[in-house]
Amino acid sequence: MPPRDVLTAIAVAVVWGLTFIAIKIGVAETTPRHPAAAVAPFALLAPIVGMIAGGVVFGEPLDAFELWGAVLVMAGLGVNVFGDQLLRRWLRPAR
Repeated sequence: MPPRDVLTAIAVAVVWGLTFIAIKIGVAETTPRHPAAAVAPFALLAPIVGMIAGGVVFGEPLDAFELWGAVLVMAGLGVNVFGDQLLRRWLRPAR
C-alpha cells in the first residue's frame, strides 16, 4: 500500500480536478443559458454533496444534526426554486 502522504496527494488532486470540472460545467455552461437567480440557489448543494462524499469516500459518520441540516437546506432550496409555482397553485381561485 502506498504511503499515507501519497494517498493524501492523490485525494487532493482528485478533489481539485472534480471541483474544476464542476465549476466549468456549473458556471461556464449554465450561467449564459439561464439567469443567475435561477442557477445561484443550487450553490447551496455544495456542503451537502461534500458531506455525502465524505461519508461515502472517507467513511466519515454523519450525525443527526448534519442530516437535519441537509434536510433543511434541501427544503429551503425547494421553496426557493418551486415556491412561486406552488403559491400560485394554492392561491388560485376554485372553479
